Amino acid sequence: MFVKHAWLTFYYGLARTRLQRYFTHFMQFVAAGFGISSVLVILLQCQPLSHVWTKDLVPPTEDGAKCINLINFFYANSIIMIVNDTVMYMMPVFMLQDVDMLRGHRWGIYALFGIGGVVVLASILRLLAVHQLAQGHHFSESYALVFLWAAVENHVGICAACGGAIKQKSLTAYDNIRRSYGSIRHKSWPTPSLVSRSQNTEDRSYYERTDSLPTPSLGVDRKDAGMRTELYDLQPVETQSAV
Repeated sequence: MFVKHAWLTFYYGLARTRLQRYFTHFMQFVAAGFGISSVLVILLQCQPLSHVWTKDLVPPTEDGAKCINLINFFYANSIIMIVNDTVMYMMPVFMLQDVDMLRGHRWGIYALFGIGGVVVLASILRLLAVHQLAQGHHFSESYALVFLWAAVENHVGICAACGGAIKQKSLTAYDNIRRSYGSIRHKSWPTPSLVSRSQNTEDRSYYERTDSLPTPSLGVDRKDAGMRTELYDLQPVETQSAV
């Protein structure tokens, strides 16, 4: 019941017309009435209620108790559940048929609500288990299958109802991982040769200190050893004329 209310509450955000909102209200009322009535029928299946535990005693007790037929109740419950789930999971198809959106988004939403088809399938299998129980074949197995498929129906409905939130969280986590991987992949790392070269340069600059260099002698000029220019006085060469 509460899973159906969660789905129908989500449908209010998809409703675009007054008729759609009114129909969602009606489905809320049907879900609440169906859930409450099912619980009350199970709790008050016999009058007095103690006959539920004493009806199989041998010899049977004569207390004038009246009980409902549980097999007929299971049949009616399964059929109503199948019809209700089919209508509820088909509602988004009609609500979104005139909404402008990307085709991928549309089919993604349809696939999300299509998981509800598994819920309908579980309801059908539960109806088959009820039929086997009514025929008296393998009573223990059939009775267990009735409640097994009922549990599958409820749990799949819960997972489908949480599908939208799970999708959003999954996409956010995927984007964060992709950005982190891209930043690490495109980060510029220094090459090993550059690292060794910088290390050698640091070692050389560390050990080559001015106080460890040899001091020049006193007789040597401290001027910069640059290009030197020397001037030579050239004497003119005398030429002898021939007599």
